[in-house]
Amino acid sequence: GVFLFGGTISNCVIAGNYARAGHLRTTVGGGVYMSGGVIRDSRIERNQAVGSATGWGGSSYGGGMAVAGGRVVNCLVTSNRVQRTANGGGVDWSSSYGSGGGLYMSGGSAANCTLADNVAFTNNPSGTAGAGVYQAGGAVTNTIAYFNRAFVTADDFAAAGGTVTYSCAPELTTGAGNLTGDPQFVNTGAGDFELQ
Repeated sequence: GVFLFGGTISNCVIAGNYARAGHLRTTVGGGVYMSGGVIRDSRIERNQAVGSATGWGGSSYGGGMAVAGGRVVNCLVTSNRVQRTANGGGVDWSSSYGSGGGLYMSGGSAANCTLADNVAFTNNPSGTAGAGVYQAGGAVTNTIAYFNRAFVTADDFAAAGGTVTYSCAPELTTGAGNLTGDPQFVNTGAGDFELQ
């Protein structure tokens, strides 16, 4: 994947990356980890962040992107996943922690982005939230998070900190300019997330 702490990435496809931590370690950012710089006009898709494969612990955050700083502008973040695997390559549902299937944000900003068809795997309600976006800090504006899921349950946006304005997700029932209704993508099933 990409580790960005400065500079600009634009008009790129960041796809098919896999980040996995060892025993009791934390995995952050399957496709992108950024603490500075700018990613714009790009697609971040089919990436995975997988936590510890053995023992307890091993949280994972940001299947598509983990943003601690910098700016994400006009990007499509789709078909990413975050999970914790068990021995033998299965999934340990009993103790998995995974947040932000598409985007885990602790700082920086995201604007004019779409996050769809991302997945967070867990059965621990205190350990997973925001299969589309998990926001612990930073600023989100004019962004759509829709049709993401934790297992098969809709789970699009969870905010534990930061600000979110003029955005669209079922959970955004408050905040300036936020909407909850279906954004009316052209063809969700075919992966066309442009607006009608």
